[in-house]
Amino acid sequence: MELRGWISEFSEQGMEGEVWRIFQDEAHSDSDSHGWRFEGMHRLADGDELTILDANGSTVWHGRLQNQTRWLGLAKSITPVEPDWHPVDVAPSLWNSWFQSRPPMRAILKPFEDPSVAT
Repeated sequence: MELRGWISEFSEQGMEGEVWRIFQDEAHSDSDSHGWRFEGMHRLADGDELTILDANGSTVWHGRLQNQTRWLGLAKSITPVEPDWHPVDVAPSLWNSWFQSRPPMRAILKPFEDPSVAT
């Protein structure tokens, strides 16, 4: 399954300052800037395949998202939905700028489908 839409950061009252990295499916939104409905929101997750596009439709980044372990005295597992996660081949500031871009950047998401789970 391939979804088309936009990437962004998401936070709302009650999340206690937590910010998620999300993909918004265009089939569940009015436009790139408003009318985004929860049923079209996908929290980025381990195994998802993401393509980020620039304003001309050219690929800026493409890859499979993978959980990471960071060692800062203690091991900490972080997931692609978290604001401090970024691909190893992209500077954190650049990755952040893509999710904070206004208008939001276009993207294509292929959600991970676990072959061991029967549908």
